[in-house]
Amino acid sequence: MALVLYLAAAAVFANVSWRHWPARVFALPEELAGYQRRLRLQAWTILGLVTVAFLVALSVSVRG
Repeated sequence: MALVLYLAAAAVFANVSWRHWPARVFALPEELAGYQRRLRLQAWTILGLVTVAFLVALSVSVRG
């Protein structure tokens, strides 16, 4: 389960790195607010996925 969550976080990270960030660099000034909003949402998504994956792995290791 934790591995699936880590892979999902890696997929979001890859999207940010290879699609979102280059588009943001070349965005017009009036488009930047939308890109920043989406980047912040994706950053919180990555943080949430990694946090839950860590807690799942921790609970499995403590139980086992």
